[in-house]
Amino acid sequence: MAAKGDPVDVVTGRVFTIPAVDLELPGPLPLSFVRSYTTAAVERDVGLGFGWSHSLAWEIEVRRRIIRVWTDDGPVDFDAIPVGAGAAGPHGWVLAREERGFVLDTSNDRWYVFAEAAGKRYRLTAIKDRYNNEIGLSYREGVLAEITDSVGRTVRVRRAPDGRIGAFEIKNAQERGVWVAFARYNYDEAGDLTSATDADGYTTRYTYQEHHLTSHTSPTGLTFSFRYDDRRRCVETWGSYDDGRDRSLAEDVPTHLADGRTVARGIYHCKLEFGEDGYCEVADSITVHRYFGNRFGKVDKAVSAGAVFSRTYDEHGHLRTFVDPLGAMTIWQRDRLGRELSVTDPLGRMTVIERDPDGHVRRAIDPAGGVTEIWRTPDVLIWTDPLGAVFQVRQDARGRLVETVAPNGGRTTYLYDDLGNMVEKTDALGGKMQLAYDYWVGAARSAIRAARWCRTAMTIAATSPASTGLAAQRPATNTTAWATAPRSSSRTSSSPGSCEAAYTSSARCTSRTERSHGFDTTVRGAWSRSRTRSGSATGSSSTPRGW
Repeated sequence: MAAKGDPVDVVTGRVFTIPAVDLELPGPLPLSFVRSYTTAAVERDVGLGFGWSHSLAWEIEVRRRIIRVWTDDGPVDFDAIPVGAGAAGPHGWVLAREERGFVLDTSNDRWYVFAEAAGKRYRLTAIKDRYNNEIGLSYREGVLAEITDSVGRTVRVRRAPDGRIGAFEIKNAQERGVWVAFARYNYDEAGDLTSATDADGYTTRYTYQEHHLTSHTSPTGLTFSFRYDDRRRCVETWGSYDDGRDRSLAEDVPTHLADGRTVARGIYHCKLEFGEDGYCEVADSITVHRYFGNRFGKVDKAVSAGAVFSRTYDEHGHLRTFVDPLGAMTIWQRDRLGRELSVTDPLGRMTVIERDPDGHVRRAIDPAGGVTEIWRTPDVLIWTDPLGAVFQVRQDARGRLVETVAPNGGRTTYLYDDLGNMVEKTDALGGKMQLAYDYWVGAARSAIRAARWCRTAMTIAATSPASTGLAAQRPATNTTAWATAPRSSSRTSSSPGSCEAAYTSSARCTSRTERSHGFDTTVRGAWSRSRTRSGSATGSSSTPRGW
């Protein structure tokens, strides 16, 4: 897929958003709630408003001739299969049908289990990995109600008045904790998501026309707008501020796009014109790009500033060849699931990849004949590089790294708590690092690093799920401290010297003060610098030639 602007798919005209991570919980199998929008799904509402999906909203729809897997990135179709059979599909995925539902192997050591049926639709009930770690999902009256991560923490889904997802909440302690909202959502009467507020209280806002996203405004005030044609393809997009000023743009930026007709409106401004058979022209402030799409929704050929890039694909839509503007060609050979078997570079040098039946790399032979070999057991990974050096990695029953062995025999070991957080690391020289975590999101709240020559203690305090303060204690009481507040301000200080910096809501540094050798040096903007003796009301100012 090729995209321009904020972004827009240049083949289909589809608008989609950069995925937003609203909740993360670490563990042997990490839990991430990732939210995204696409105009290809404006008729579908999974609880976040029309067009929106999330990483846990997968479901399977059984149709007459096909089985459709709805993912957070759109639909993926498989041929119809009977109970007890399986089928390979796009992306190297394999779908198996069982008595109670389906299991989808996404070829990345993740299995999605669909078991709760609602008519011809099966909801996602679990995500598993090769170590039997599991994320569980439960529903109430057909609506997602609770998520249990791989270490047993519970995420509660609070409903909005209209029944959609209103917030995700998790307790901040294992015993007697209180429920804390990590993300909150609001909707309009049409069922569209109008705002999403993160754990720090920062809000992103959205507007629509018939469920098609027409703008989104970030907490810093930057608004991206989208304009559509009568076929609901995006034909223009740009980003701008309400006051019209954008400090990220130079004063001499072009007043028009490269088509010579369109007045430039802001950053990432693109105008798209669609032709037949997947052809599209995109004008930005630099040049006019031309794209030739195919039935897979991917680009066969792209022409940019006179340079031509060409690609071909196999019958499954996997990249087979790529030719750059100089005519140099790279060639891939793949198995039927799209996994690489060989790569030949433009000079004819081939890298060969041999795989186990499960698809993992067993041996790689580089163009010079050097061989890298890999052996796997349920708990050990060993590989030998072309020079004969042997590396070893050992994992526990839950897939957590517990030991590494370097070619020289040096061993590093790792210990974990019940929540899957690393609490101790011992390196090959005997140095130890110990960490303690909160229950909230597995954020480290203290760390002690001890070696024969040094001991450093660090404390970390989270004032909110994303704002933290940190202090490091080194020998002879030499202390460094940091405090951060996302999107608003950041200050740092240290002893004996220190530094403080202030930022605007758009993360622009407005001033910086350094204290050293009895003087305070303050820089404001790009050219103003003042120097004052610490504790004195007098000082001197100067304007440097550069900074």
